Amino acid sequence: MLVYANQMTFSGKDAEEAVFKAVEKWFEEKLGSSLGSSFLKEGGVHDGRGDFPTQLKIYTATEQTPKLYSWVLTESDQSVHGRQWHTELGLKVLGSVVEFSCILKTEDRSAMVSIRVMASKPRVIGYVIENICDSGDASFDGQFIGDAVKKVGENHHSYVSFLAEIERKERHYPLVLISPGLNRKYLINPNHLQEQLVGLAQVVGVVHKFDRYEMKGILGTQWSAWDGSVNVIGMPEPNGHAGSRCFLAQEIEDWGVTQQDRVSRLLARITNDTNMAQRMNRIRPADVMHASRKRSEVTRMQIHKMQVEELRDELAKAQDDIKEQKEHIKQLKDENDKLEWEGLEIIGQLDEAKDDVKNKTFENYSLKEQLKNLETQESFDYDPEYLVDLFLYKEKLNPEECLTFIGKLFKDNCVILPSARKSAKNANAFKNGKKLLGMLKKLVVEYRQALIEGKEGDAQANSIFGTKGFAARESQLVMGDKKKRQARTFEYQGENIPMFKHLKIGFTTDKSRTIRDHFHFDPIRKKIVIGYCGEHLPISSN
Repeated sequence: MLVYANQMTFSGKDAEEAVFKAVEKWFEEKLGSSLGSSFLKEGGVHDGRGDFPTQLKIYTATEQTPKLYSWVLTESDQSVHGRQWHTELGLKVLGSVVEFSCILKTEDRSAMVSIRVMASKPRVIGYVIENICDSGDASFDGQFIGDAVKKVGENHHSYVSFLAEIERKERHYPLVLISPGLNRKYLINPNHLQEQLVGLAQVVGVVHKFDRYEMKGILGTQWSAWDGSVNVIGMPEPNGHAGSRCFLAQEIEDWGVTQQDRVSRLLARITNDTNMAQRMNRIRPADVMHASRKRSEVTRMQIHKMQVEELRDELAKAQDDIKEQKEHIKQLKDENDKLEWEGLEIIGQLDEAKDDVKNKTFENYSLKEQLKNLETQESFDYDPEYLVDLFLYKEKLNPEECLTFIGKLFKDNCVILPSARKSAKNANAFKNGKKLLGMLKKLVVEYRQALIEGKEGDAQANSIFGTKGFAARESQLVMGDKKKRQARTFEYQGENIPMFKHLKIGFTTDKSRTIRDHFHFDPIRKKIVIGYCGEHLPISSN
């Protein structure tokens, strides 16, 4: 899982040294020992000395221009068993211009890990920025995002300027508008948030004495924030449109009582939008190894000019490069496999979300209709097929609920006999209620209509229920046995009616996966009569 990604550019003769000192300090904290900047400029592997497994891999390509460095730190989570953190730092040096990148990923190596990842900014980012600011000849190159909180609301002009920034097509970062609450305090400290979003997004604080109506009049509701809310304004799309997401005060308070909890949630929201673009711009180990291969190609062109010792050194370097490339290829393969699994999980979550939306739509529809019924005292009006389709998305549905639902919605189409309700109640172990409800709907709607039109036949039934979902009769063994015939005979309108036609789900003895629904068509009343809905009736001679 990609948690954080950032990329920065600096310039000045001290910029390279400032970054190296920051990286060295951070690795010393992580590994429990000082490595020195010279070690960080050479390829190799270093294992940490702490209580938890930590390993640093270093990739370099410094014999050409630009110079490239990549450091990959792998460490076990100290509080969540089975989770690993991977931090990938990259550095490109071209004269006095330095590009620095950082991405932070997690990998859960156990299915038991269920604790949510808290989004956070790696401390190395703060160290780098601090060193750049303190150095004699180093500065941020170009526009640096989020070095300080900006303000809006002091006057009319501030709103106009902020609107111009929102609509600026060249803006490549989100804006986070934070408003004070009724007590004139911010639910999220703007300065703390900006520290976490440095290089990623610009925080804009609404001053305490702002005019809400003036703000709304100039910015519109979409770009405004008040009463403690926070409005996250996304980057403009190619057509110039920018989306927004406003978090109300109550929602922010529900995130947690500490600033860390609240800032982490907003950071996760921002990085979800910025991570992919930042990740594409990073200096990767593969970039460094590619540059190293190009150096090897140049070496091969000049091999005839080398002495024996030089050849041995180049051979050793080539063997190290090959080993590193094999390891990296394996890492890329593992990462690709993990991304594929994550993709499948996301598809599954999307399907679940769609189901949840439809379920909520059903609940909302029902509540609105009930409210209208109370207000107007009119009869409850609904489209039964539409409601069934929605109800199919309820998480758990037992056979008894299926019969009750069908009986109420299609009372003009069917009759549910007491024997059917009793058998359904005894079949609550059956788990595929959604499929049963769908087949019952087809029975009392599509198949009933086919019978009314005289289209009775196996081909017609198979087209509705599928070849394995319907049986027009029982086997000769069953129909010729008095006891088995009796088990399929049910009382309707004072008569005992054999019901050999039935719907089928499952073909095993597992009661959680198999169910049968025996029914009869009353041609006079034009109704489907359901006499049984339960476990598979006996077919053996016992």
